[in-house]
Amino acid sequence: MNSFLDFLEKPGCHLCEEALPVAERIARKLKLTMRRIDIHDHDDLTREFSLRIPVVQIGGEVIAEGFIDYREALAAARRLR
Repeated sequence: MNSFLDFLEKPGCHLCEEALPVAERIARKLKLTMRRIDIHDHDDLTREFSLRIPVVQIGGEVIAEGFIDYREALAAARRLR
């Protein structure tokens, strides 16, 4: 399994602020390093995820987006193993 959990966000996003602690909790539980990625720093990510953030990815696979439910996202992440 990939050793990184990517949290795609953008400044001023209230859903991102709410989802951040959930993503951090998932990363801790799975012993992953969390990387926070501002989609505005990457044109390709802005095009793909502009209306979908926050997005949680592991190994490039989206495990959750929008409202991030801890149990659902954790289950999705475990299925990637």
